[in-house]
Amino acid sequence: MNQRGGAPVSYTVSATSSTGKTFNCVTTTNTCTVTGLSNKVPYLVQLKAQNSVASASTEKVADALYSTQWNLYSQYSVHADRAWQITRGSPDIVVAVLDSGITAHPDLDANVLPGYDFVSDKSSSRDGDGWDSDPSDNGDWDSNYDSSWHGTHVAGIIAAAANSVGVRGVAPNVKILPVRVMGVTGGSHSDLIAAIHWASGIEVAGVPSNPNPARVINMSMGTLSTQGCDSGTQSAVRAAWDSGVTSVTAAGNSSFEAARSYPGNCYPTINVAATGVTGDIAAYSNFGAGVDFSAPGGDESLSSQAVAGSDGMILSSWNIGTQSPGAADYGLEEGTSMAAPMVAGVLALIYSVRPDLSSDDAYEVIKQSVQSFKPGTVCADTAANYGSQVADSHCGAGIVDAGAAVRVAQNFVHGG
Repeated sequence: MNQRGGAPVSYTVSATSSTGKTFNCVTTTNTCTVTGLSNKVPYLVQLKAQNSVASASTEKVADALYSTQWNLYSQYSVHADRAWQITRGSPDIVVAVLDSGITAHPDLDANVLPGYDFVSDKSSSRDGDGWDSDPSDNGDWDSNYDSSWHGTHVAGIIAAAANSVGVRGVAPNVKILPVRVMGVTGGSHSDLIAAIHWASGIEVAGVPSNPNPARVINMSMGTLSTQGCDSGTQSAVRAAWDSGVTSVTAAGNSSFEAARSYPGNCYPTINVAATGVTGDIAAYSNFGAGVDFSAPGGDESLSSQAVAGSDGMILSSWNIGTQSPGAADYGLEEGTSMAAPMVAGVLALIYSVRPDLSSDDAYEVIKQSVQSFKPGTVCADTAANYGSQVADSHCGAGIVDAGAAVRVAQNFVHGG
């Protein structure tokens, strides 16, 4: 039903004898009976299936809050609905979410693998110890802010299950590997480096081996770094990339050059700027030569132009607790932190249909399949007025398109 856009299909069964006599039956169900056949006579039986004309770009989605998720199906979305006609992702593909940890949630629990906690600062971790095997998010609240449940929100954007419960992720059948690197006071370079190694399947001293190495690592975080990427993180993402593990980073939310935001300024990563519902760069998003691609991250200033209930932002899994975890819930957020997991989900779909591709190959697949920015927008106008290289250096090569990317990946030639 999904692959034919919900349109009815008729089946014709033809049984032809050696003398050329044919008997038929037609049905719209999965059974029919051919009458008039003779006993002990061999027949050649053929089946023809034909569907009515229907939209190939939509899928009937039962997840209750899907209509609010404009980032998956609208004009300037990642067009995940088109990719789902080919794949919803393979459970063999693992996406590591290096973030604040994760909370229990009915849209996530079935897709979550055992992860690890790499927050070494005991006061920041709020669990009373350093590195351990529990990646749970204990809450990052302080005297000024409630807990963000950031990792839970990011994980849902990637892989919230197609289970008719609430929201749906870009790649609802893939697995999430929660890796906690952010505590109450943020994180450290050394913890992040160890987490990248461990998520990639590289041994980390004093830590059990990761039995479920990731193909994709998502890092929705950022801090000002005027000196560029440090050598340790640079080496870590390079080792991951060369082993076929693709790192995705958020470009940052400070409206300045993305090259000044760590770890998005490390190479090689896929660094993602955020667009709003109109297909233009979000007002808060970082930009510039450090951006590879753009993806929907939401923009609350465009609330009046967005679908009802979204406020122009990104709906995903969340938690109702203001400090410690409470009941599972759904929440709206905006930021390049939301745009990056859109791309991580698309990469998971690419690797689901072509697990043989390298990180370089996957990057090229996305580049060949991006959709153009909306004409008349900042990103599009830089291309029109100054040439595509300027557009590439401001908003990236285009808005990532899951449907197009999966189709390109199916026929992609290594190095092509």
